[in-house]
Amino acid sequence: MAIPFNSSTIGDVPMMKPGQGGGAALGYNQPMTVDPSIIDQMQTAGFQVNATSYTSAYALSAFRPTQLEVLPGKLAPAFYDQGGSNYIINGNDGRVFLVTRSPVNPDGTTSTGGGQPMMAGATMAPTSPLQPQMSTPQMSSLSFNPGVGGNDGVIIQQPQNTMRPAPGAGLGSGKIYSTFAVDDIIPNQQEIVTRAMWSKNVDELTTLFTSSIYTGEQKQYFYEIYGEDPASATDCEIEPQFSIAYGHIEGSGSAPVGSAGANTNDSPTRAVYNQYRLLCLEPDETTFQISGSCDDIFAININRARFREAVDEGNLEITIGGQTYIDDSTENPAVYKQGSEVYKIVSGSLEDGIADDTYSDGSQKVYGLLFRRKGIIILDASAIEEYTTMTALELDVDQDYKNALKLYNAMGGQSGASFKARSAERVKSTHFFVRAKNADYNFSNNPTFVTGSEGELLHPEMYNDPKTYITTVGLYNPSKELVAVAKLSQPIQKSFKEEALIKIKLDF
Repeated sequence: MAIPFNSSTIGDVPMMKPGQGGGAALGYNQPMTVDPSIIDQMQTAGFQVNATSYTSAYALSAFRPTQLEVLPGKLAPAFYDQGGSNYIINGNDGRVFLVTRSPVNPDGTTSTGGGQPMMAGATMAPTSPLQPQMSTPQMSSLSFNPGVGGNDGVIIQQPQNTMRPAPGAGLGSGKIYSTFAVDDIIPNQQEIVTRAMWSKNVDELTTLFTSSIYTGEQKQYFYEIYGEDPASATDCEIEPQFSIAYGHIEGSGSAPVGSAGANTNDSPTRAVYNQYRLLCLEPDETTFQISGSCDDIFAININRARFREAVDEGNLEITIGGQTYIDDSTENPAVYKQGSEVYKIVSGSLEDGIADDTYSDGSQKVYGLLFRRKGIIILDASAIEEYTTMTALELDVDQDYKNALKLYNAMGGQSGASFKARSAERVKSTHFFVRAKNADYNFSNNPTFVTGSEGELLHPEMYNDPKTYITTVGLYNPSKELVAVAKLSQPIQKSFKEEALIKIKLDF
């Protein structure tokens, strides 16, 4: 049976003999630990002794030493934190225990402490068995000097501030939540993200296909264009990439709707022209102004799911009749119509830039307009036909009222096509800075982390140096409801010697 105290005294107060309980074999600071039998006597005397998640190494570095009178005239080495709570270290395994007064004394009477943590001081004089006498902590602190000059366990007085509490001392290391400070959250961060325009992350269409599922009446208004043949493809996810249409301000190029002799005001080409006029132009504009007043147009309408928020200006190149066209955003600013940036379509290529293609007065020839945020390209049909000699495109379909097919064939049809484009999207995000301080998140609530009914650490080597790995961060609302989860690319090791700063970007 271990002998917890000896008979040596300082004044009238017996002092605990250091070095007992086998602690030296485990590498603990023996004079600052207590024998397990002392813990039993403290509980018998009416103290509550509860295990904590602190390590002995942390307690020795972060807390100030003191002494507790656990029996009349009997002192035991202890520590106190910034909040005045007392702790002792078990000399056998290095576990740290919180010491409080029990609300009920052994004799059945009620203690005035109410189970609250005891306040710790630097020096003590014997008073009552359950109430240490304290002095101001800032004045001095006491610690054991193990056997200096043959003296066994001499108490020495240390000057003020020789052992300062470490940052974070007194904070719970087993915390689960951390509240964000105001400057830990940066909202409304915006950036432009560009992506390949077409399905399956493709930025150039080299083959174009129409579909037979549309009726003849529908084809008088528009054609849906696919990047793969929808008739032979086995992929059920094949989607239309864009549509093409032909419009005329007077309704030319299509048959009147209804019976023979019906009013040409109801013709499909007139409806198409006016539809795009209302979509793209200001309310007081009645005609498209491209290379002048434009009475007939070809319209390329990119699928909304493809261009997302806008077409990425400066990354558009389309081949028609062997000629390539780009937007002029690299040299000229945009004009705005109905809140959309509008750029001119001119001859040129992404590789070489705008071509030297001018009118007689030296101004750049314009063949169409790009309405960036609408995903619409309006081409001057007369200018395109003149530049690409569309009358020699092997298919004259004017009498069949399928003028949009002229543009389809001029773009290359099922082979030789080239339509390059990228989408652009403004992504808004909020940045969260998650700070895991050295004293936080060093323990896990995973059942494999502990053992036994009292939740002791499974691995004894973690008593002094616990380590965890951060793999996931959860974001919670004030009601502790999980609203978002962030996964780290690789685990981050966490211990009392390390801190972590994790930046989370939440996109909207």
